[in-house]
Amino acid sequence: MLISAVSGTSEPTLGAYALLFALMLLSWAGLPVAGQAALVAAGVFAGRDRLDVVHVLAVAGAGSAIGGWFGYWLGRRGGRALWTMRGPFRQRREDELARGERLIERHGAVAVFLLPMWIAGVGRMAWRRFLVWNSLSALAWTLVAGLGGYWIGPSITHALGLANTAILATTAVVVGLALVQVLRRRRDPGS
Repeated sequence: MLISAVSGTSEPTLGAYALLFALMLLSWAGLPVAGQAALVAAGVFAGRDRLDVVHVLAVAGAGSAIGGWFGYWLGRRGGRALWTMRGPFRQRREDELARGERLIERHGAVAVFLLPMWIAGVGRMAWRRFLVWNSLSALAWTLVAGLGGYWIGPSITHALGLANTAILATTAVVVGLALVQVLRRRRDPGS
């Protein structure tokens, strides 16, 4: 499907790899596109000898890493401006932004592996540190999804969906616990 959608044939073309690169770039930049699904599909096609797995991994890894850098830049430039613009609760938003920066400083590697890349930009993660962790994250996710599609086939999509659900659920619990803590402190300032 990825191949025929681009070239109209069953032979791999430059267009198929370019489409995969673009989808991975846009996905990692933070746009709501199906980058992971495209990578799994490309891995499945590679498993059926319709794409070259080395090319799939290289193109997807490069697209992911470059998209991550672009997402970081957007967060650093535009995200901060949006977060600190005038309006209701500006001081509170700036205080929370400062807390977020401290969390990124301590746990930035985890944030890069689990959250959209623009968050590291908004949190002012050091550029060089971000490059290292973004590259490792892009490599890890590319290998898992691409080789998962190649070796396991479409069923890897279900496993990745479960992993994403677990990450989102854990994040929701952590945010909920932090919110409860903030509300407690607000009610009882002496604690």
